[in-house]
Amino acid sequence: MRQFRTLSVIPAAILALASCQTPAPAPAADVPQGQITVLPDDLLSPPSAEAALELYYRTLPEDFFPRAPRGVSLPGDQDVLTRILVGSCFNEETPDGTAMSTVAAQDADLFLMIGDNVYGDMNGRAYLNNQATLDELRESFGELAARPEFQALRAKHPMMVVWDDHDYGANDAGREFPFRRLAERIHERFWGLENEDVGAWPGTYYARSFGPEGQRVQIIMLDTRFFRSPLQPTDEWGAKGKERYVPSTSEGQDMLGNDQWTWLENQLQEDADLRLIVSSIQVTTTDGHGFEAWSRLP
Repeated sequence: MRQFRTLSVIPAAILALASCQTPAPAPAADVPQGQITVLPDDLLSPPSAEAALELYYRTLPEDFFPRAPRGVSLPGDQDVLTRILVGSCFNEETPDGTAMSTVAAQDADLFLMIGDNVYGDMNGRAYLNNQATLDELRESFGELAARPEFQALRAKHPMMVVWDDHDYGANDAGREFPFRRLAERIHERFWGLENEDVGAWPGTYYARSFGPEGQRVQIIMLDTRFFRSPLQPTDEWGAKGKERYVPSTSEGQDMLGNDQWTWLENQLQEDADLRLIVSSIQVTTTDGHGFEAWSRLP
């Protein structure tokens, strides 16, 4: 039998591997803070950069991660929803917090934040410095948590949340983003999801249902970042309809990944009188623009 060994990780040795983006193996069992459990072969050569980074990320202390103020619990399984609010694209550095204050002043049963809930890639540090600790993203979430308008919103409305690119950590990024596993940790810990079902699998997708038979509402939050294939760059930058990306014809291109597609198929078998499927990017077929949309992938 191969024996396990416990060691402390030296971050500098791990950061050098961040240019490769192949899938990581399943996490090892929990061990004391600052230590990890690996197989002997992993000491010689981690199977991927993501695997090496994962070893490092599992040593990070809890105070490394920003946290949202404590929020209101979600409605109960049998609670009837009569009003749902939806919002996105909040720049935490903008002085004007009118949008959040307006939402906080409304009466509603649930608030959905559907992506770009912070702009954690505005300064480009993750691009320029290959910054595996995602300092800019963490700072952005910390700034959001400190805003009075957001605190009022958290105190008023139950919330369901999904990310988009700017709170994922890189503009227009998909599965090629080398620090996606830390971005997922930041997201789940900030929103208090790490101990929910969504915290048990890769990606940030999840679903919840509310209300009795006849008034049953199911809300499905898709993750269109963690598993998405790279987009096809345009051959005519800025041209109308081809501004940044063109539809890909490559086989195997995917938006959700196999596991999430299977999960979604199962969710669609659940009983619901009203089903809301949330996508953080546009769900269009003939959209007339060359930016991100489901129509960019086959």
